[in-house]
Amino acid sequence: MIRRFYVIGIVVAVTISLGMFIQFKYFEKSINTETQRNIILERNVIAGDIGSKLGNRGQVMTDAELYLASETDTEHILDFLKNLSAGNTSFSSIYFGTPDNVIVNSSGFVPPESFDLRTRPWYIKAVAADRLIFTEPFMNATKDQLIITVACPVYNENHEFLGVVAGDITMQGIVELVMNQKSSDTKYSFLIDGKGNILAHPDYDYAATATLVNIQDISENLSVSMLQHSTGTTPITLDGTEGYLAYQPIEGTDWTLGSFIQTDDYLQKDQQALLIFLLTLISSGFIFTVLLFQQKKHIIGPILELDTDIQAISIENDMSYRLKAEDDVFEGLRKSVNLVLKKTQDYFNELETSKLALVTSEERNRAIVNALPDILFILDTNGVFLDFHVNNESLLLLKKEDFMGKAIENVFPAEIATKGNMAISQALETGRLQMFEYDLDLPDGRHCFEVRMVKSSHHEVVAIVRDITEEKNNQIYIEYLSYHDQLTGLYNRRFYEEELKRLDIEKNLPLTIALLDVNGLKLTNDAFGHLAGDTLLKNVADLLTNACRSSDIISRIGGDEFTILFPQTDSDETAKIIKCIYEAAASLNPNTIVLSVSIGWETKTAMEQSINDLFIKAEDHMYRKKLVESQSMRHQTLQLIMNTLHEKNEREKRHSDQVSIISKQIGEAMNLDYETIKELETAGLLHDIGKISISEAILNKPGPLLPSEYDEVKKHPEIGYQILKSVDAYSSLAEYVLAHHERMDGQGYPLGLIGDKIPLIARIIAVADAYEAMSSDRTYRKALTPTEIIKELRDNSFTQFDPEIVEIFIHKVLNKLATATGTMVEAI
Repeated sequence: MIRRFYVIGIVVAVTISLGMFIQFKYFEKSINTETQRNIILERNVIAGDIGSKLGNRGQVMTDAELYLASETDTEHILDFLKNLSAGNTSFSSIYFGTPDNVIVNSSGFVPPESFDLRTRPWYIKAVAADRLIFTEPFMNATKDQLIITVACPVYNENHEFLGVVAGDITMQGIVELVMNQKSSDTKYSFLIDGKGNILAHPDYDYAATATLVNIQDISENLSVSMLQHSTGTTPITLDGTEGYLAYQPIEGTDWTLGSFIQTDDYLQKDQQALLIFLLTLISSGFIFTVLLFQQKKHIIGPILELDTDIQAISIENDMSYRLKAEDDVFEGLRKSVNLVLKKTQDYFNELETSKLALVTSEERNRAIVNALPDILFILDTNGVFLDFHVNNESLLLLKKEDFMGKAIENVFPAEIATKGNMAISQALETGRLQMFEYDLDLPDGRHCFEVRMVKSSHHEVVAIVRDITEEKNNQIYIEYLSYHDQLTGLYNRRFYEEELKRLDIEKNLPLTIALLDVNGLKLTNDAFGHLAGDTLLKNVADLLTNACRSSDIISRIGGDEFTILFPQTDSDETAKIIKCIYEAAASLNPNTIVLSVSIGWETKTAMEQSINDLFIKAEDHMYRKKLVESQSMRHQTLQLIMNTLHEKNEREKRHSDQVSIISKQIGEAMNLDYETIKELETAGLLHDIGKISISEAILNKPGPLLPSEYDEVKKHPEIGYQILKSVDAYSSLAEYVLAHHERMDGQGYPLGLIGDKIPLIARIIAVADAYEAMSSDRTYRKALTPTEIIKELRDNSFTQFDPEIVEIFIHKVLNKLATATGTMVEAI
């Protein structure tokens, strides 16, 4: 019976032990599965965090690349990099290097002359990869931080390589992110690079000069799994500890993240199995009872409670939910799950923030598109219009139903459609910006359009169309101005010099150069104003255009200088054309501005003759003719000025005639010689010739002049001086005309001369001018009596007038004038 009891007991004990062992294996498998899920989830969260950090840093470089693709000014680039670095504090510096070994650094760092940025790893790797890259980690210049460089190649719109933009970021944030995942000595994560060097590990805290530890030095099995650069999980033994390793590569880098968790914390299966077996042998009943109780309390209950809590996890409904903190065997697992839930919540919050930023960016880009005066089209590989965007539909040449869903060849002429389809094909094939232009005849004239086309997906392109008609017209106009004189429309000096070089070949012989100078242009400007001078130049241009042949090259090369190039024209033929020019100039209305030109020419008959010598000889001939012809023209112009002035104001004619007569009488009374009296008479007649430049409104004003109007009138002595100085026959009178409003006390104008410094003839004219003005009626006053005039002259002697001339005038001239008018002079 006892034996049977023992047998039964042994059987029960063995059965219970076997059952417990089987149950333990089942739970071991469940816990291993759950452990693997947790470690994979933790690995994914950490990898996501690292990828997010790197993605944010990479986006900064992408944004910088977009700006640098269109900016060439170094100062603007430096300002942009400084602002970008200041707004992204995770970067210690941001810099841009060109293929010419020029670097622009936001930190202000200036490399030594021996520095060649094209040998730097970040530059080489970015150029080789032709995309955004992350370099291998390295110690910074001060050997106190592990850093990496984010770099991106920069191309312009023509896909021409401009350089590499890069930025240095510290590994500290990523290292801390990995280090902080250690929840116990048997649960931690670590990060290695493509060579197996450990970048972050809770057991390795690198000093500034420390050498990186390679993963192969820790575990050969571990290095085999990690260096595959793939994603997976595997059971592994590290430092004698069994557990699970979850590994995953970090996108965009050659790094691999590993997360390890020890399974012995939960199982300790060999010892527990042995303990269970021994306890079962000692007392199957006690073991059975204890195991049942322990199973319910420490395994089944916590597992069910853990399962219930895990089932309650709902990311969609409540991301803030956490597992309850229980003091049981799953306490560490609960903490791990809660940590994963927290990281997941943080990740989703960051995704939401990124989503909002993306929406904001999209709205900003849409606003930019709305602000552009362009039309944006979306087309597929077959050139079919899929969509469009324009801020003002009036810019569309067709209604949208006339082109949406249709191919280019069904909307545009064949030539334009061919260009468009070719650009679509090139954009999709190369991924590069494609550009072309086309012209369309519209109701308001011919318009030119520019198309910029870029690939937006595997099967679509974005086309931006802009009307560049005005830009094209401006370009044509600028090209026209670069070779034409703006005033006359003739060719300018630049065109003349280039054309002279072109024509100076043997087939154009004989080649004649004619130089033409407009006589009296300055005189015309001084007398009639610059508008009249401009009209004179235009008349000369029209005259030359009509007189010359279509093959002749007419250019204005200076203010009053013109040239004519006569290819394949000998001296006799040139003389005939020059004669036509002279005859045309002489036939113009003499009552208008006098048109007079002097022309000299020289003919090249052999290539040995220097074109420069030819020009000099033609110029000499022109100046010899000008000596004869210019003075005649100036005399004609002077007569025209006087006639014009008198036509503008008849009173001025009477005034000039009277001043001339009175001046002559004063000169005779002073017993001046005949020549001086003739100069005095002529100067008196011309003393107000400068008033030709004063407006008729001022000259004929019925009342007193305003200060501004009087200032205008006071310019006439200087203008008269300039006019007379340019005519040899009258140049000696210019000084007298200039000084006829000077005063004895120096308060006159324009020079403020004093006393005898004023020429005698000018002092005589001043008295005659004053007398004529006071003795004549004005619209605003009656003429003064001789007695009143004498008083005025004597009151202003020594200040305004020469007292000797005044007394001679009063005693010897005024009586004659009074007798002639029948007026008695009482004050003498």
